[in-house]
Amino acid sequence: SLILITKYNNIPCGFVIGGEKENIIFKYSYSSYIKILFIYILKPIFLFNKIISILSSKNNFKSCSTRIFSICISSNFPKSGLGTLLIQNIERKFRDNGIKRYGLSVNIKNYIAINFYYKNGFQKLRKKGQNIFLEKILIN
Repeated sequence: SLILITKYNNIPCGFVIGGEKENIIFKYSYSSYIKILFIYILKPIFLFNKIISILSSKNNFKSCSTRIFSICISSNFPKSGLGTLLIQNIERKFRDNGIKRYGLSVNIKNYIAINFYYKNGFQKLRKKGQNIFLEKILIN
């Protein structure tokens, strides 16, 4: 279970949450919650969409038990490379823990995110309802 937070001038500007359990979000320190909450306040619709996505994606990752549950970058940092940096860092942590593949789900209308994931090496597993399920195989 991992949470990585990126900062700019000591202000949280993005995070990624990943791991093997769907109750992962409840395992982090109070300070981590505050940082994540700060980012969600900047993008409240993201929180709503993420909750719907997690609830609807349950049991759709039979081939990979490890997932990214949430990744968010502040709207003040579009196309800054922070998202790719967070992906690279969590992948390094996954590899260090022997994880060879992981997945995520994204709303089919979130074209920016889908293109971002494809650019970062993800492949489509399936589409179900309003979600597309993507997977990435990690190469050592």
